[in-house]
Amino acid sequence: MKKSEIVEGILELMQDDDQDTRNIVNRLVNIVLSDIASRGLLTSLQREERTSLVASTRNYQLASNTDKLWKVFVPAWGSDGKLTQKNNDDFLDLMLCEGVTAVGRPQIYTLFSNTTLRVHPLPDSDAAPAAPTDDQKLTIWKYKDIELLDEEGEISEIKLKHLPAIHWGGYAFGVLLDDETDQPAAEARYERAIGKLFFDQDNYLDRARATKYQDL
Repeated sequence: MKKSEIVEGILELMQDDDQDTRNIVNRLVNIVLSDIASRGLLTSLQREERTSLVASTRNYQLASNTDKLWKVFVPAWGSDGKLTQKNNDDFLDLMLCEGVTAVGRPQIYTLFSNTTLRVHPLPDSDAAPAAPTDDQKLTIWKYKDIELLDEEGEISEIKLKHLPAIHWGGYAFGVLLDDETDQPAAEARYERAIGKLFFDQDNYLDRARATKYQDL
């Protein structure tokens, strides 16, 4: 579905199409779809970028279109290849604790100023060969920021059956709540809907329901 179609579908569920409601629904869609995308469930929004590690170099400039990082890893390192994301404060604490000149295979990363990726420890010569193969490069999986997606942007994984889950996500994230005591129940219903609609491969909710035979 296009982003505009998702917004229109939620407005239809709410049976309200005034401008204030439309503004709320636009915000709702951005928040809920960002959460779903961050779980790796919207593959049509995913992008991949690779950059070569450089020995004793901490900072790496990512492409200017980098929106949301999802995974950072080096395929050639196998099970030890996935770096752990830290916020800036935790990254700084670990770097200072272990030593700013510590070298080896990078284990953690943080994103600074949107497009600067910082790693720790500093890559040694083994982790950063002079002529790396693609598998030896730092691989970044990212996804398109929903807020930067225009109204005609296509999100192919979202079908008509997903609209109720997005609607309940609005309650789960407090966008539509009138009473905060409703939020725990809304969160549980949203999580059940995500599991049912995205992980149950035998659940064909877009298919017309069969009716039982009745002998008249």
